[in-house]
Amino acid sequence: MGSYPANVIMCTANYPLFLMLTDGKPNDLDKNEGRHGIEGMRMVLSEARKEGLSPFCVTIDKEANAYLPHLFGPAGLYRHSPV
Repeated sequence: MGSYPANVIMCTANYPLFLMLTDGKPNDLDKNEGRHGIEGMRMVLSEARKEGLSPFCVTIDKEANAYLPHLFGPAGLYRHSPV
């Protein structure tokens, strides 16, 4: 099933959702930051879509609009502003 993180749980659902909760830009375990981390996440999301999952992201990152639409599309994310 591709290179999903070990803690991803697969199940049968009418609307299979790949939900990501984040507080900032993606960074790989091997310290790929910036553009490399974002492109790595884009590849994971592409594999998820091929498996029939619908990726959606919830974040508190104030800079999310600079990079998350590239990954999830304009309707695939929600940025929450903490109080």
